[in-house]
Amino acid sequence: MRRTIWSLTGALALPAFLLGAEPPPPVARVFASQAKAGMNAQYEAGRKRHMDWHKKQADTWAWLTWQVETGDRAGTFLTGTFGHQWKDFDDWEAKLGKGDDADGALNLAPFVGSQVNGFYMLLPDVSRPAGVPEPPPMTELSHYQVKLGSQAEFRSAMKKIHEAIAKSTWKVNYEWYELVNGGDHPAYVLALPLKGFADLAPLDPPFPAMLEKALGQYEAQEVMKSVDRCTKAVRSEIVRYRSDLSYVPAAAK
Repeated sequence: MRRTIWSLTGALALPAFLLGAEPPPPVARVFASQAKAGMNAQYEAGRKRHMDWHKKQADTWAWLTWQVETGDRAGTFLTGTFGHQWKDFDDWEAKLGKGDDADGALNLAPFVGSQVNGFYMLLPDVSRPAGVPEPPPMTELSHYQVKLGSQAEFRSAMKKIHEAIAKSTWKVNYEWYELVNGGDHPAYVLALPLKGFADLAPLDPPFPAMLEKALGQYEAQEVMKSVDRCTKAVRSEIVRYRSDLSYVPAAAK
């Protein structure tokens, strides 16, 4: 329960970068690929060949791959690149786009049953990144579907929870992303790093006690009511990092 509720952190209704106070938040692009039935091995081999293509092109972008272990997308491969600005995608397409498409058609497309992709914007003001060079062994992803017209209230509640966590004794790291394009809106994704399944155990103190201590009983209750009003649905899954199916340029290691 604490991971469903406390993790609703997010940005203010008016992002600071729109006021000129902060640089634009970095953007990620994530591809979710489902291998054809019985072709996981062929897909993985093709993904390795494709990542070798990136290496041979001296691609300066990292391309990281995870495999979904739980939920309705179990078995799906997620490959993403992170930390870019919008213009960077145009520059990369002009330099490597055609070659990437051609190699993907050769080494990946024959084994892919379905694929979707989307752009996500990091919400740095309410994220607490771990600051480690490599992704954790596993990550818990929570996908939040918010009711239309409730974004401002939702983000206000998220901000208060984020500030409460900062005041608490919780030693947690997390990153929040907002879906920009490629799915149902409004939607947010929370990424929680995991060393193993033991990290799924509830924190001490539990979420309600932490929130009440930081905000007071009345405001804590109001924040939780606000979250309930604004949230349409929550879907969670665990993904495992696949370093063997990833590409990280030497300069980034």
